[in-house]
Amino acid sequence: MVLNVQKIRKLLSTLPGKISLLIFTVILVLVFAIDVFAVAISTSILRQNLQSSISTSVFQSGKYFDQILERAKDLSFQLATNETIQKYLNVQRTSTDDYEKLDWKKNAQKALLSIVSANKFLSSIYILVDKETSLGYPTISFENIDFKKLMSSSWAKAAIESDQGFVWCSNHNQYFNDVLKEVGSEVRDYATSVVRVLYDSSSGNRVGLIVVDIGRDVFDEMLSNVKVTKNSTSFVITPDGFIILPTNINEKLVKNLKALSAELLKKAEKKEIDNFELNMSGRWLVSYSKSPDSSFLYVSLIPISDINSKTVKLQIFIIMISLIFGILGIVSGLIVTLKITKNVKILLESMSKAANGNLTMTTNISSNDEIGMLSDGFNSMVQQLKELITKIKQLSEKVNKSISLIASVATETTAASHEVTKAVSEIAEGASQQANEATAISQQMAEFTKEISVMVNDFKSMNQFSENVLIQTNKGFSAIEMLHQVARKSQETTKNMIFHVRELIGWTEKIGKIMNLLSSISEQTKLLALNASIEAAKAGEVGRGFSVVATEIRKLAQQSRESTKDVEDIIKNILSKAKFSDKVAADVENLIGLQENALDNVQLSFDAMKNAISELYENLRKSLNVLEDIDYKKDRIFNSVESISAISEETAASAEEVSAATEQQLASIEELKNMIEELRKLSVELDTTTSRFITEN
Repeated sequence: MVLNVQKIRKLLSTLPGKISLLIFTVILVLVFAIDVFAVAISTSILRQNLQSSISTSVFQSGKYFDQILERAKDLSFQLATNETIQKYLNVQRTSTDDYEKLDWKKNAQKALLSIVSANKFLSSIYILVDKETSLGYPTISFENIDFKKLMSSSWAKAAIESDQGFVWCSNHNQYFNDVLKEVGSEVRDYATSVVRVLYDSSSGNRVGLIVVDIGRDVFDEMLSNVKVTKNSTSFVITPDGFIILPTNINEKLVKNLKALSAELLKKAEKKEIDNFELNMSGRWLVSYSKSPDSSFLYVSLIPISDINSKTVKLQIFIIMISLIFGILGIVSGLIVTLKITKNVKILLESMSKAANGNLTMTTNISSNDEIGMLSDGFNSMVQQLKELITKIKQLSEKVNKSISLIASVATETTAASHEVTKAVSEIAEGASQQANEATAISQQMAEFTKEISVMVNDFKSMNQFSENVLIQTNKGFSAIEMLHQVARKSQETTKNMIFHVRELIGWTEKIGKIMNLLSSISEQTKLLALNASIEAAKAGEVGRGFSVVATEIRKLAQQSRESTKDVEDIIKNILSKAKFSDKVAADVENLIGLQENALDNVQLSFDAMKNAISELYENLRKSLNVLEDIDYKKDRIFNSVESISAISEETAASAEEVSAATEQQLASIEELKNMIEELRKLSVELDTTTSRFITEN
């Protein structure tokens, strides 16, 4: 057993063992991670799909219930508008013939029988009017019903006060229970009813109610058949809060449904279709759908265990598939690992021989992976190393030859250094004189700099003054432009005034003509009054009254003429003043024209002045730019002169340093000779070292 453990440890210490262990560990971790992730995602998706499927199933079941409810509602409307029923109501109200009443009652009863027979989901139909007129199927007696109390019951009042003319009612036993007890087993138990108001078609008055009952067995059969899952339970909540349950429902569950129904009604007000989880004697998924037409709420309760049972199968399937692919991955990884380690061993053997100096070794690994690339890289490295050693040997020979040449060059360099020392001394003397001249130029440039700075400041002041003059000129030009606009408006106003004065003159002349006409009429009226007086005098006593009228007319004519004359005088004065105003307005118009011409001339003068000042300002600005450029270049020249002075001084100092360096160079050349001798010894040693490498077979 100890031997086996040691073998395992030894195997794991090798490269194949390490890679195999790595592959095994990585694949197991990946499989585990993928399983966890896949199970979580698939379970979540499956639950969402199941919940969506459950919601759809509940919604479709609700659609089937809605068809029955809609049919019952339509039947109640058909009864309310049925011609036979309306005729029966009319005969009961107007006829005194008992035989006729009985005959029409039979016809109405047949109509009820026909409707109930054709629609098997109905349990009963009642037309409630009064004791004599009411009908029902199955046939019942209405003698014991107090119709006044019946119409004041909560369910009857709800139908009467409804805006739609009908309500859904799950309990109409109030003031109607005794009648139903008389019938007994002949009437099928009802689940819910349509209670509709009945109107007389001839008078439009409300005469009673129509009650259409839907059999409980119909709901029980449908709810029992609605199986979303094996253990699911479905029920219906009516708009008035009544719960319609199937007969096979769990009794423990019934106790909690009342509280659940209240919660569902609140949720349905906000969202018509939804599902949620609930802890109620166990964990349940509650899925509901509210009908937008009837407001009935269709509910299914599904145990969470039913949903989880579907997800467990999926989880097992995913885990099995993951294990199979994990094992396949491990086997494939081991095969690849063994192939890789075989090539690595071949490569290591070749590297070991090359490390011992045998540069003729190469590897022949034909693969397109990284090992193949490493083999090609090793072969290339060995080839390049072989070429490098060969070149080193060749260079060693050339170095030996070059050492001899360097020794002779060093001797010649010593002689040349003496000549350089003499030349450097002469350069140092010239550099000192150049430094003195540069210092004098620097002083003159400093004075020139001050003068240019003063000139630049003067030009800046002139430029600022020109800019202020240009601004004031623009303001004056704007004022003239505004004055010019005012003159134009004055001219337009004067023209309008002249137009209206001339129009007034025209109207005044027309009034004069009218006054002349009135004066003429007044003269004619006066003549007519005179003629009337003459005729009245001729008539004697009979014409006396007419004579008085003629006298009054003559007086009125005289007054009209006098008034007309006064108006004519006033009109003449108005006309005279208007003509004078016309003349004055014309003079004003001429003056405004002269004023406008003068303003145009002033504007032209200001335009010329503005252009001249703008040109002056532009020229000053250009001159200032030139001066500023000169000032900038002056600074650069001054800096250059200072730099030249400094450089001259540095050159003199450098020449002295070069002289000293030359002397040091002579000493260095002596040392170079000694180093050449050492280099010759190193070259011999290099030749001895490279001779151990094998570069040829």
